[in-house]
Order: sequence, then structure tokens, then C-alpha cells
Amino acid sequence: METYDGNLYVWGAAPDEILKYSTGRYGDSPDFWINPAAIENRDLSTVIDMSVDGDIYLLQSNGRVLIYSRGSFVSELTPGDITPPITAVRSFYLTGDGPNNGWIFILDSLNERVIQLDKQSGEVIQQIKVRPDDSVRLNELTAIHVDATSSKPIIYLVNGSQILRAAMPAPPQPFRELNAPTATP
Repeated sequence: METYDGNLYVWGAAPDEILKYSTGRYGDSPDFWINPAAIENRDLSTVIDMSVDGDIYLLQSNGRVLIYSRGSFVSELTPGDITPPITAVRSFYLTGDGPNNGWIFILDSLNERVIQLDKQSGEVIQQIKVRPDDSVRLNELTAIHVDATSSKPIIYLVNGSQILRAAMPAPPQPFRELNAPTATP
């Protein structure tokens, strides 16, 4: 369940459908939000989580994110190359105040990591893991929240019986190309 602009959205109560309860009318019957023609040739049976920021994002267990707007399919984000590859994810979290900015954070318990994606392109920004010699393991990730209201975002993770809090690491810098010109002093 998610709320946005006073409306309540529910995924999973009806097959392949999002139920929308309009603001102030929660006692009324919900509206079916997805246009049936919009899911043609799309398998929604693997959707495991939903988030709303004006558009609706549906996370599939393979890490792909389906984006819908006004009940119609808009696009699909497929995370780029990442090692190890994504096989099964658990949930996700969106930042930003609309579809044109922010990030997507996907929980991958199997590989003990959080994957940060660009919200518009699906490009992998970084994978967040703990050091191999750390006593903490991220093998029971169930929920995430990112507080991006300050200049240094804070990430909160529910990992089994633990709640972990950490400053979000800065994305790694890209490698320089071998033949790229270098600046001289």
C-alpha cells in the first residue's frame, strides 16, 4: 500500500491491478487504476513491490521496474550490467519529489547489497555493501528508507531484527579512459 496526494493505492488485492481509493472517500469502492490494455503482453505476476511519486513504479523480482502514469504503461527500467547479476530482489524505495528526479534503491538480500539506480534511466549508480570483514551481514534485508532532505542523505535498513543507519556513500568516480588527455600544472 502507498499513499500519494491523499489517495491510497493498493497492489496485490486484485490480480494484475492497482486499486485506488480517492482522498476522503476511503469507504467507497476503489477504482481499478491500470488500464487493461496497458498490461497487454506484460507479465505482472512477478511484481513484488509498488511505490508512488505521481507515477506508479512496480518492482519485479528480477530487479526490473515498470513505470505507469495515469493507468498506462510508460517505460521499463532494466538495471544495467552489475556483478553479481540480479537474480531476486525483495523491495525498493524511491527518492525525489516526482518522476524527473531522484533515485531508486533496490534491496538484494541474496547478494547482501542495496543497488542504487538513476530513476529516469535505470543506470546503476552504485551497489552498497558492508566490508567483508565487518560483523554486520545484509542477508535479511526487508525494508529501506532514505532520508534525502539534507546534503548528506541517510539510509535506514531493516535487516532481520536490526535497524541500521548510515550516511549514504558517495557514488564511485568513473574510471579515466586510458587515452584521455590529462591536465598539466
